[in-house]
Amino acid sequence: MDLPELYRDIVETSPDGIWVFDLQGNTLYANAELARMYGVPRDDFMRVTVFDTLDQQGRAQFDEHLVGVRRGELNDNEVECQFVRHDGSTTWILVRESALRSPDGSITAILHRISEFTDRRATINELEASRERLAEAQRIARVGSWDWDLVADKITASAWLSEIYGLTDETFPHTYALFLAMVHPDDLATVEESVATSIETGEEFVFVARIRGRDDWIWTRGRGIVRRDDNGEVLSMSGTHQDITEVKEAEIALLDLLRQNVLMQTVASAANEAHTLTDVLSHARSLVVLHDDWRRARAFTVADDGTVAPLYITDADREADQRTPEETARELALATRAHLARATVWSEDRLTIAFNVMYDDVVHAIVTIASDPPLYRHQMIQDMVESIALQLGQVAEREHTQRVLADARDDAMEASRQKSEFLATMSHEIRTPLNGVIGLNDLLMRTALDPEQQRLAAGVQVASRALMSVINDVLDFSKIEAGRLELEQVDFELRPLLDEVASVMAEAARSKGIGLVVECDDSVPERLGGDPTRLAQVLSNLLSNAVKFTDVGEVRACARAAPRDDGFVLTVEVSDTGIGIAPEEVPGLFAPFTQADSSTTRLYGGTGLGLAISKEIVEALGGTISYSPHVPSGSTFTFTASMASVAVSAPRPLVAPRPAAPAEKHHRGQHVLVVEDNAVNQMVAGGLLESMGYTVELADDGLAALEVLARRAFDVVLMDVQMPRMDGYAATRALREIEGGGRRTPVIAMTAAAVDGERERCLEAGMDDYLTKPVDPGALGEALARWAGKPHEEPPVGDDVLVLPPTPPIDGLDVERLDMLRDLDPGNTSYLDRAINNFRTNSVTAVETIREHVLAGDADQMRQAAHKLAGSALNLGVVTSAAAARELEWLGDSGTTDGAVDLLGPLEAALDEGRALLSSYQATYTAS
Repeated sequence: MDLPELYRDIVETSPDGIWVFDLQGNTLYANAELARMYGVPRDDFMRVTVFDTLDQQGRAQFDEHLVGVRRGELNDNEVECQFVRHDGSTTWILVRESALRSPDGSITAILHRISEFTDRRATINELEASRERLAEAQRIARVGSWDWDLVADKITASAWLSEIYGLTDETFPHTYALFLAMVHPDDLATVEESVATSIETGEEFVFVARIRGRDDWIWTRGRGIVRRDDNGEVLSMSGTHQDITEVKEAEIALLDLLRQNVLMQTVASAANEAHTLTDVLSHARSLVVLHDDWRRARAFTVADDGTVAPLYITDADREADQRTPEETARELALATRAHLARATVWSEDRLTIAFNVMYDDVVHAIVTIASDPPLYRHQMIQDMVESIALQLGQVAEREHTQRVLADARDDAMEASRQKSEFLATMSHEIRTPLNGVIGLNDLLMRTALDPEQQRLAAGVQVASRALMSVINDVLDFSKIEAGRLELEQVDFELRPLLDEVASVMAEAARSKGIGLVVECDDSVPERLGGDPTRLAQVLSNLLSNAVKFTDVGEVRACARAAPRDDGFVLTVEVSDTGIGIAPEEVPGLFAPFTQADSSTTRLYGGTGLGLAISKEIVEALGGTISYSPHVPSGSTFTFTASMASVAVSAPRPLVAPRPAAPAEKHHRGQHVLVVEDNAVNQMVAGGLLESMGYTVELADDGLAALEVLARRAFDVVLMDVQMPRMDGYAATRALREIEGGGRRTPVIAMTAAAVDGERERCLEAGMDDYLTKPVDPGALGEALARWAGKPHEEPPVGDDVLVLPPTPPIDGLDVERLDMLRDLDPGNTSYLDRAINNFRTNSVTAVETIREHVLAGDADQMRQAAHKLAGSALNLGVVTSAAAARELEWLGDSGTTDGAVDLLGPLEAALDEGRALLSSYQATYTAS
């Protein structure tokens, strides 16, 4: 094959398109591959020009290119362009251009070698898209890459790495030393150690450090790996830097928030536990160590003249300040600035802050806190200390409130004391002459009187007892007003109580010719638990009013009961056919010192306290009292009271009372000294005593009594309390000193001061018993028999006394303890029943009290309440309940309430079990 033929074969079989065209773009030659690429037969392609394979923009560019070619300018580089096929579709091609020249060297034609470039172009596009995505990911993650040629000590950084630090390629540090110069001094050692260790071991390194950017420090996480040659020599390192400033600042802020929360909780706890502002300020030195920024804290007080001075709780505080006189002086000056500015202030170096503790717009203290340099986050610290200032201000407010309350309490106690003294004095001064009136009239009525005299004496008796009723109402209301109304919880029968009250009112009703009916519904149990005395007082008030204001018809009282929880609601309705009450007077009916109208007192008498006292008593009994008209005329008063249930099974054997011997057989020859300064009272006491068979001698006051007692002995002394020269207290004390350890003469106090604490005062003075005036003959007889009679002996247990056998064991109960309480009064378990009923009620409220102290975090009050509950349980032998309460008591002993909430559930369960066991125990003797 000759050479021309070989060239032709090469061109014809080339995988690339071969295209020869003249300087106007007309085809001179095209091989088969080029015709295939265009999509037409080869003969047809000969009529195709270069312009036919280009789009509009390409034609303009190629036309301009031909102008350059004619000037001898060729494109020596490969060119990417789009090739438009015959059918209008396009493909990417790669064109290599060469020229065909004439012998004189001029260009006569152009040769293009064309290769299809579509697949390679797609790969390039994908690579470029991948690079763009990588750059975008680095931008989002704020990550840049670097390479470090250790041999040449040259660092190459990606564009985004330079962007992170706000640098350009020219200003980026291109050597290791220049890079280290950008690292924060506090983090430099960490970075150098990480890099050196990686070079030595070949392991990847990671560090977190602050690197100086254009405007600020950038928190950076650096990563890197080492590349070595075949001999193990380190050639280069490469890696990334990531900007983690936002994450790091969030982490620091979170840590600051945690420290603030811990500090604020500690301050709040200290503030809650502190009784005074000084108490909580004394903890300032220990509180500052809870925050890393602080090293020292001082508190200052403000004197009345506005002078600021350090607060020293202990000598150690003063000595600590004396060791740093210059810093102490600077802190004092800063505290003074804060006080004058009434605002938070910083020192000039911004390392110490001073803030005011204020309440009611008054600065009560100033606190300074100092830090070692450097100190950052000044605003955060200022916000925090100002929050602390609010906490401390609340302590100052609480201290002020407690001081005001204490002053008010002292004033109230003083007023109460003065009121008690006034009541005692007035009680004595009023009751003393009244006692004489009642006593003398009583003695008078025992003498032979003609009918007219008897009538007058009876009138005096009625009037004096009415006056005594008025005095008792006033004193009762005074006690209620002072919050001293005391209720007892005993077992009683309501029906006998109703009969007793009705019998008192019966004579007054008969004298007016009206009926008096008292009924007790079958729904009322045989026995109830409550306060029968107060219940009778309310019923007496209502019946007395009904009889007083009724002239025609009848007065009717009806009692009924309804079960509720562990007891009953007793309802008593008192209705009459009297004068009734006008509608406009009803709203003030239960107010004290109120009558329906001004004429009521003139017509019927009374203080207007009866209904007010009844209302207070009923509410104390857990009930309500109300009024409604009684159709067609009259009034209806209805009240309720909560009563406890009392277990009753079979009737109990009753002890027949022994008949009392005649008084004169007991008391003949027994001598009583009556010490009384009032002649009338002397006559009353002497008359009563002589009628009982005693021999009486009188003394006018305490001094006279001591003179009489020095001459002879008496079986008992009745001692008035308030007397001239020497009162009964002083006389009794003097008598006890004279007696020494010898014979002790019984002294019974007689006092008209019917107020709380009087009995205790008498006993404290050395007296043995206590009677109130006017002295009731029955109470006097009992007291004299008790102290002037024979020595007390235990009564023999006979067939008429019920003796219960020992109780079989009950798991969870100390039955021996309960049996001992049961048998204090053989045959009578009322004491034990009252104790058990009290425990049932009080144990429920005790748990709620303990829960309140636990939630308040008050360990001492929790301990006291638990101790009281444990003691009650042990007294009744409820050992499981006592053990559960002791757990809380012991926890309180350790000074904390942590974990106490978990103990409340077991305590409540143990108390429920204990109450059930006590009910089981009661069933063992109620069934006997």
